[in-house]
Amino acid sequence: MESGFVVLGRRIGPRVERWVEKLRRFSVRKTARQRVAWEKVIEVKPYQIELDLTARETPAFDWELWFRDHVVAKVEGANP
Repeated sequence: MESGFVVLGRRIGPRVERWVEKLRRFSVRKTARQRVAWEKVIEVKPYQIELDLTARETPAFDWELWFRDHVVAKVEGANP
């Protein structure tokens, strides 16, 4: 299973996919696509997919880690 903005761009068209891929350099994520092995899928519902993964195992957590290190860590009295 594959997800991410680049994947969405590919569904719209190859030109959009290339454009989104170029914008990726401004992202903190390590990868533009998130690939999950089908064996990790527990349940598929109409608006939700349950996976056998922790957030730290996915690129979705990259933004939270970046925010913690670059914003919250600079707030006086914060404990990142």
